[in-house]
Amino acid sequence: MNRRSSMGEEKKNRENVILYPSPGFGHLLPMVELARVLIGRYQDLLNVTILVLSLPFDTGSTESFVSSVIAANPLISFHFLPPVDLSHLHNPRFDDSFFGIIELSKLNVLSFLSSLRPTPLALVVDFFCTHSADIATQLGFPSYIFFTCCASVLVTFLHFPKTIHNTTRSLKDMGKTSLIHFPGIVPIPVDHIPIPWTDREDRVYKTFLKISARMAEVDGILINTFDSLESKSIQSLPATGAFARTIYPVGPLIMSERGKDKGGDDHYFEWLDMQPTGSVVFLCFGTMGTFSPDQLKEIATGLERSKQRFLWVVKNPPHLSDTKKESTTHLLADPSLDLLFPDGFLERTKDKGLVVKSWVRQVAVLRHEAIGCFVTHLGWNSVLEAICAGVRMIGWPLYAEQRLNKLFVVDEMKLAIAMEGYNKELVTAAEVERTVGKMMMMEKSEAVDGVKERCSAMKLAAESTLGDGGDSMLALDELVRTWGIQK
Repeated sequence: MNRRSSMGEEKKNRENVILYPSPGFGHLLPMVELARVLIGRYQDLLNVTILVLSLPFDTGSTESFVSSVIAANPLISFHFLPPVDLSHLHNPRFDDSFFGIIELSKLNVLSFLSSLRPTPLALVVDFFCTHSADIATQLGFPSYIFFTCCASVLVTFLHFPKTIHNTTRSLKDMGKTSLIHFPGIVPIPVDHIPIPWTDREDRVYKTFLKISARMAEVDGILINTFDSLESKSIQSLPATGAFARTIYPVGPLIMSERGKDKGGDDHYFEWLDMQPTGSVVFLCFGTMGTFSPDQLKEIATGLERSKQRFLWVVKNPPHLSDTKKESTTHLLADPSLDLLFPDGFLERTKDKGLVVKSWVRQVAVLRHEAIGCFVTHLGWNSVLEAICAGVRMIGWPLYAEQRLNKLFVVDEMKLAIAMEGYNKELVTAAEVERTVGKMMMMEKSEAVDGVKERCSAMKLAAESTLGDGGDSMLALDELVRTWGIQK
């Protein structure tokens, strides 16, 4: 199924670039922004087609989002790949389904790309789709990785096979405080390594090893970051032999136009408009960031005790399935907030706080003058959105590479402080109260001093790198020139 613009003849005279994101809005959004920037800079020369995987699980309203992108950017096309059959996977984990869809879709990608005339200029794949880069090689055009995490995480990806080569032990069998050393970045405690990397016998561990090895062979790597933010890590990649070809820092790529217009259902903007400048703690934890009912109660109690104004986005908590005695990703059907929070919490905090269920326009909220700090899971998209808004962060990593991001964003960049107790099973109300109070009261402590100033400076650097003559736009122009396209 295709979703194409109606511009017809105008598009025929342009060269086509294919972008291939992996499943999930966190990977689709920056890829769409990359397409938008390419079209904006080369609108008379390029078309962009984005391949979209058909998913058996819900990751958001993809079709409506695609329609809105096409309406705003007619030179961007979408091709929906046919669904694949996962029935051979019995009781699959999320990882099994995720990588299974990507692997089984390779033939569909090959069929589509083979049908295109003229041959595309290039294929840019999300790093989880790295092995689909083989298709471009087979068809005779260059392939690139688009890495949606930070450059420091890319260092760990590319060096991981060599780093674990000299040991037969799984990382999970080492002490939690044992340090793993990757060239060019801070040492990583074992308990901050993504879980799939820690068990040598796990299927996903072996998948990541193959991805890491294949990534080193593509024609170039685009990273959603910028030189002023991560110059040391970016420069370490060629210097340490991790990647011999060109690295293109082209970020920060965020969906800047999303949420500019305050729709009728965006009641939280009306609430924000009534709050003093810099007074609100904004808590939001990404598409998949959920907490147990016990943790939600601790957060609520901590926020109430902190006496700070807050805007809190709450998702349905995971729960134990009625049919299985194991944790699942099933969500409670529209639970009552009164049942999740301590008795009377919403009534007692109604003058200082607002709880919104499931979703807000995060980019627009972060740019609202009332926001004083952002409590975030440190997903890289959210980090970049906070940087572009100049908002200081409290990092509470939950899953995937987010504990790595904590080391880089909190300990190295010093654009955030960590939520006390983030590495424990339950963060207590007292820890929430102390951390929020520390940031909002701007106590003169080593952890907080200078964070606000650094965030403001990095906001200006982000704006500069995306302007004409900025480092990220120069990197993008260099990439396009390798395709034989001149502005």
